[in-house]
Amino acid sequence: MRPVFLAFCFTLLAFCVQAENCLPAAKDYWTPRITQYSTLLGSRLTQGNSYTSVFNSAEYADWKTAIMESARQLDITFPSDYNNSFVALSSALLGELPIGETSQQNMTILPDIRFSVADDFDSPDHLILIGKISKRINVNSSQFETLCESLLQCNAQGQSACQLYLDAWAKAVSAYKYEMERVTPQKMAELAFEYSDDWNQFFNEARSQTLLDRMLTAQMNRKMLISQTFQKAPDTQYFVAHPGVVMEYANQAADGEQLKAALSVEWLGVNRWRGCHFGFSNIPCGLSIVSVYSDKASSRDIGHGAMFHFSNAYSLGLIDRAGQTSVFISVDILKAFEPEKNKIEKWRKQADKFLKPFS
Repeated sequence: MRPVFLAFCFTLLAFCVQAENCLPAAKDYWTPRITQYSTLLGSRLTQGNSYTSVFNSAEYADWKTAIMESARQLDITFPSDYNNSFVALSSALLGELPIGETSQQNMTILPDIRFSVADDFDSPDHLILIGKISKRINVNSSQFETLCESLLQCNAQGQSACQLYLDAWAKAVSAYKYEMERVTPQKMAELAFEYSDDWNQFFNEARSQTLLDRMLTAQMNRKMLISQTFQKAPDTQYFVAHPGVVMEYANQAADGEQLKAALSVEWLGVNRWRGCHFGFSNIPCGLSIVSVYSDKASSRDIGHGAMFHFSNAYSLGLIDRAGQTSVFISVDILKAFEPEKNKIEKWRKQADKFLKPFS
């Protein structure tokens, strides 16, 4: 009797241990198939890359392939019509990704899939897409317990192997989004310093802006600026009704009026302060529609034209005053007061030298 009892105890113990291993078995099942690719994609997101670059990366391609392959496998395990299929759910997830966004937005808008257990035994379980739009598919997992146990190679006594299997799949797919939450405080601090340096560079090196300019720039980059994640400074500055002082050279003007200080207004302008990426050079550059005013006896006081900016500090313009063409140069006055920049007086003395070749 004792040997039979001991054999029964060992069998029961082995059965319980096997049941305890069913939960990690479900996780381990999807780790090489999906989770590793989700983790790599999530790591790419934490590096502060734009969505455009992230969703054109090899990490994204591998993750997408892994998801769709697993979805087709699940549709074989849990057959249903297309609208209630894993392929349809996964396709909806991929369609929710902000692939066309040039900068990262709030991480909470990234879609994910969650598993929900049925409220009662007779109802199906659910897999729900959480995103800008929601999609739900139903799975009668209780009908496939034997198959799920076979796939996971465990006996989920007291648990549902299919529910563990499906819950682990949803978490594996969505791990790309949750990777941000796994970033260590040290890494977050490093990102904070990196992005802080980028904003300091923006304020120190980009063209100076008035309150109106900053408001317009903020408006044009509002989606990025309201993000709750780290964001680098915008690449493009915008200008509206931006005042300035220029040195204008008009070869056709009367003697004494050829080189003269003038007031300018940039009605609308843009500036790529990091660089314009010409291929052979990466010099910061910009363009504005401008009007220039100066008191002239031999021509109209106001002229209109275009203004070209380079190196975030200097501008060269061409304007027309009722048929009389003149050129002008300008320097960012706020930049001129910085120690490393040339002084305005030195620039004014050399204005004639620089402008005469353009006349």
